[in-house]
Amino acid sequence: MTIPDKKPACCFPFLIALTFLISRLLFHAMGVRFDASGIDWYWQYLDVELLKTDLLRSVFYQHSQPPLFNLLLGLVLKCFPTAYAALFAMLFKALSLSLYYMLFRVLSLLRFKPWIAYLAATLFMLSPGTVLYENWLFYTWPMAVALTFAAYQLLLYGQNRRAGNAALYIVAICIICLTRSMFHLVYLVPAVVPLVLMAPPPRKWIGLAAGLSIVLVTAVFAKNLLLFGFFGSSSWMGMNLWKVVPIGGKSAQLADSPVAQLEPFSSITDYPDRFQRVPPSFAAIPALAAECRQNAKPNLNHFGYIAVSDSYRKKGVELIRADIWGYAGIVLNAWGIYFAPAGSYPLLASSNIDALRPYTRITAFADPRWLVPSGLILMVLCFKGGIARQSPSYPSGGQRLFFIFCFSTVLYAAILGNLLEHGENMRFRVQTDPLLYLAALYSIHGILWNRGSGNRLPENHGEKV
Repeated sequence: MTIPDKKPACCFPFLIALTFLISRLLFHAMGVRFDASGIDWYWQYLDVELLKTDLLRSVFYQHSQPPLFNLLLGLVLKCFPTAYAALFAMLFKALSLSLYYMLFRVLSLLRFKPWIAYLAATLFMLSPGTVLYENWLFYTWPMAVALTFAAYQLLLYGQNRRAGNAALYIVAICIICLTRSMFHLVYLVPAVVPLVLMAPPPRKWIGLAAGLSIVLVTAVFAKNLLLFGFFGSSSWMGMNLWKVVPIGGKSAQLADSPVAQLEPFSSITDYPDRFQRVPPSFAAIPALAAECRQNAKPNLNHFGYIAVSDSYRKKGVELIRADIWGYAGIVLNAWGIYFAPAGSYPLLASSNIDALRPYTRITAFADPRWLVPSGLILMVLCFKGGIARQSPSYPSGGQRLFFIFCFSTVLYAAILGNLLEHGENMRFRVQTDPLLYLAALYSIHGILWNRGSGNRLPENHGEKV
């Protein structure tokens, strides 16, 4: 039997929109402004001039990042060359409003009372971290919204078995993998293939969507393999790995590597001459051949960084193997940064942080240094105890898919990010904060329900979907 898609009370969408509008006007009055200044110099972005005048070719030959976010930047810059900041501000506000509504809808579908779902969603949207990342031109906030959208569509599909919801979920996963390099094929395939296998016949449309997403992401990886010699969406893995390499007392091992003696992401002109050479076939492509951008900042998509990053990777693996306990200590410290407040990330606009400082003091009780570990513990307890199978929403079946997606995605991003990153870990966490929040609330809901009922549901309780 198909469970009907329970619609929210008609007043709550209006209340959500009104709450969002009032809160954002108040934050604006406090001095919070959208920060698009990084478009001129962030490492992950192509030269602004190339985004305006040579977009498709530059994105195609970009090896340093997946293509979608730079493609979005270029399209907006082409269409709104002088008003791009205002357009991005509106776009990010629209993403936040959609996230607000999705948080409410997910909690409602998980059988939270509407007013509780509204209050819980509002608390998340009023957090200082949400406000800061919503007002920062970077892919972290769009990723958070895309992951939440994927979870929402999966929950709807689990309840109603509509192929459209499954297709939207798969599209969202594909967009995520083409926007953020840490979401690799090793994430994409387990995220979409089981959905095809478990779908009731006819499953051709779901299978087609899954197949196309895998082909599209694989095509980007294969392009990089054919052109640049590595299989993935970013060539920077070695330079990123260097952040977690224990190098104390290793000067003798570093002496034979002129690359390792420099800080990663140094200007290409600082490295030996052989890394500055560009093959003749790429010499006419500014995105690969230019040593600097138009504003004299380093072009970190230069062809030479592929070999530079590989040198860091090889030396990094060697040093980690030589000092595995030193590496373990760095990873442990990375987990500490992962639990830090979202607003502690140094590239966020200092003016916005200052504007929110009084508000941040008021909300200091919601410190992620205890909330995030508590949420992770709740998720693990929920998963281990089988609460996801035994909650009152079990007959719909959708909550199991939803919870497993949230649980696995949060752990995947946390474990991978903290193994390979030291410094930006709290930013890595922000993209999965909505999933962690929803999964933790669902875990509390399940634990309280199990205690209140005093018994467990049998495996075949309720109607089949």
